Amino acid sequence: MRRPAQLSRAVSIDSLRQTGQRCSEKTPGGGAMARDESASAARPSAATERLEEDFRADLQRVEALRQSLPAAVRPSLRELAAHTRRGHNTLNNWLTGRAFPADAGVLAEVVARIRRSAAGAVLGAEDAALLDPHRWRERHAAVNRARVRDAEELRRGRQAAADLTEAEDRARLRALPDPPRRLDLWTAAGLRVHPSISGDRPAEDALPDAARPEVPPLGFVLPAYVPRPHDDRLREALTAAAAAGEPALVVVRGGSCTGKTRAAYEAVRTLGREARAQDRQDRQNRQDRPERGADTAPRRPPAPPSPRTTPLPDPTPAHTHTHVQEQEQGGGGRGGDGDGGGSGSGSGGGREPSPGPLTGWNLLFPRTAASALQALEARAFAPRTVVWLDDAHQLLADPKGEPLAAGLLSRLAGPGPLIVLATLWEAAFAELTAPPRESAFGGQDPHHHARALLTGATAVVRVPPAFGARELRALGALGGDPALTAARRTSRDGKITQTLAAGLPLVDRYESAEEPPACYTRALVTAAMDACRLGWDAPLPDAFLREAAPGYLTAEQRAAAGADWFPYALDEARTRVQRVVAALEPVARTDGMGIRPGVSRLADYLDAHGRAGRADIDPPGSFWAAAADHATRPGHLARLSREAELRSCHAEAERLAHRAAAAGNPHVYGALAELRERGGDRQGAERLARSAAEAGDPYVHAALAWLAERSGDPGRAERLARLAASAGDPDALRDLTESRELSGDHEGAERLARLAAAAGVPRCAYRLAALRERAGDRDAAARLYGLAADAGSRHAARRLTELREAAGDRLGAEQLAGEAAESGNPRCYSSLAWMRERAGDHRDAARLYRLAAESGDGHALRRLAELRSRVGTGAPEHDGDDGLPAPA
Repeated sequence: MRRPAQLSRAVSIDSLRQTGQRCSEKTPGGGAMARDESASAARPSAATERLEEDFRADLQRVEALRQSLPAAVRPSLRELAAHTRRGHNTLNNWLTGRAFPADAGVLAEVVARIRRSAAGAVLGAEDAALLDPHRWRERHAAVNRARVRDAEELRRGRQAAADLTEAEDRARLRALPDPPRRLDLWTAAGLRVHPSISGDRPAEDALPDAARPEVPPLGFVLPAYVPRPHDDRLREALTAAAAAGEPALVVVRGGSCTGKTRAAYEAVRTLGREARAQDRQDRQNRQDRPERGADTAPRRPPAPPSPRTTPLPDPTPAHTHTHVQEQEQGGGGRGGDGDGGGSGSGSGGGREPSPGPLTGWNLLFPRTAASALQALEARAFAPRTVVWLDDAHQLLADPKGEPLAAGLLSRLAGPGPLIVLATLWEAAFAELTAPPRESAFGGQDPHHHARALLTGATAVVRVPPAFGARELRALGALGGDPALTAARRTSRDGKITQTLAAGLPLVDRYESAEEPPACYTRALVTAAMDACRLGWDAPLPDAFLREAAPGYLTAEQRAAAGADWFPYALDEARTRVQRVVAALEPVARTDGMGIRPGVSRLADYLDAHGRAGRADIDPPGSFWAAAADHATRPGHLARLSREAELRSCHAEAERLAHRAAAAGNPHVYGALAELRERGGDRQGAERLARSAAEAGDPYVHAALAWLAERSGDPGRAERLARLAASAGDPDALRDLTESRELSGDHEGAERLARLAAAAGVPRCAYRLAALRERAGDRDAAARLYGLAADAGSRHAARRLTELREAAGDRLGAEQLAGEAAESGNPRCYSSLAWMRERAGDHRDAARLYRLAAESGDGHALRRLAELRSRVGTGAPEHDGDDGLPAPA
């Protein structure tokens, strides 16, 4: 009988690879398909096979010995089976070598029973050894040890092969130009989110944590995020794709700089973070509570919001206030966790965080089609990976785009979970998904695989080109974010993201244009900046830009200009940056389709940049000359004239003022005259005042008179006030008179009042008389009222009549009332009658009311009737001589 041999084997790299090949094979997309390993797992080593063969052969010899025993003593298989409680077929398979015994103890009992039955037989030494139960136990254990040893070697070989494959995969991934990394290690800058404008940055301590923009190193500005409806749809699509466990393609489409990449970044960052249990409960509650009029079918719960986003406020102010407070506290509400990951003070504080749908995933960002193909070949599109295809239209339009699309289609048919997240321009999406023009068999179809890929996307989310009304209101809650504040101030039609993304390269292009020919474009843009900040807020004529530009250039730059410098500069200024905005934008027609020829509009963000950067810089002379030649609206000309005057460009200011007055704004002279007067140029101020009076603005002399009075030149003030009165503005004399009276110069005030009365302006004397009357000087008041009455003031005549009556001069009062009535002022009679009625002289009051009525006062008869009603009807009747009419 042969003894079991102890053999050892050396495991080589080749054998490891062979073992690994027997275990599994990798698909091109990175998935693993398990093979049937039963055969390879049961195949023993050569030494083990020899041990088993000897074991089975000796068992067959034992069976032959049993068969050779006399029938009287020979144990049958059924007897052995009953004794060992095993099936006789099982024992038959053991003894015939068809099966290896599973239980060494049962086998030893079978051999022992056969040995006892053969006790009377004559056996040789070798046969006696075959019937030794102890020896069979040892041999069974030896075979089992050999099998265990083979299994351990097989396991080690498989593990080594797996380790080697993993090491090779890691080496291949490290060799990729764009290797995958953990999702939470990626930054916005690394994922090619557009850097934002910075805006006017306030002190950081003055901002709440939620409103502080993210500013990574090297000046990359990432403003606070305002979610829009498409953000919810995108997070829901990514959450569903991660939960499905299968590969998915999610497409984010929209115009250039509309926020596609930022929306995708916020979505994957949010879903890759840990979510609070309370947030999940809140989402479940929202799902279980259907909105009024909405479909009550179960819907997928929305994904958790971004922790650095500010949700749209509810239309009710109370909710908005509550939400902003929660945002500043760092927790609760839809705002989620803060950047630091703290629990905050909101409703979710203190709860254990749970993994988000993308927590622990990797992110792969191939920047070119060639890099994406290398990643496919290297099996980098592994499960639990987000494949980031930013501007995927550029990859698919590449010469290698079709092979890439075909590879993506194959990978999307493999195992998951895997998410391919692609952003595309709207126009590119439409072009790539449009069928070829030639439909005949064999025609050209350059985007066959790309079209199949995009049209079969799991989800397509469209990003709108502009903020809606709710989103614009939400920006108010982020008033501390300087980038958003600047973007809202300088954006038209709600295009916030375009300003945030394109403003920085637009300014950089402007600031870096220092040498020819770029400097000519800069000159045009600078002239437009000055025009806008100085009051010309209208489309600017190309001719104005051409004539203003030379003043913004050096002599050397002007000398280097060719004949076509202006068309080139204008074309460059109208070239769009990021396909979004140009420095000089075209202007749409107001009466139809198309653009207005020959005019341009400065980009809003460059306008704001010019107002901030050129606030202390004066335009050159060529600017003022071109503005005077090409500005046509009187308001623009007036504002430009004022700005020129403030910069001591007096000749240019007067020229612009003349143009403004000719265009219908004579008041422009007044502003210039006032500036000249304040600056000490009295002759220039009076010249402009005369120009204003000639143009139909009589009020400039009055303003100059007031300034002269304030400066201590009363003679000049009186002269200017008389000029104002002669030009049609008597208020100058009145104001000057009151000013003298209130300052204590009573003689000067009365002199001015007499001058005004002589000039046919009784108002000055009347106002001065009222001041004297209030001061208690009734004699002076009566004298001045008389002066005003002589100059034609009816109010003065009536007041003088009332003063005579109050002084007891009833006859004199009636005489003044009669004179006033003869001159067409019957109200003095009525006023005198009212005074006598109050004094109880009803009969005389009735007489005076009748005189007022006869003189033309239509209200006198009504007052007479009212007097008669108050006096009563019990008195005897009288004729009309007593002034009291008989009752009707």
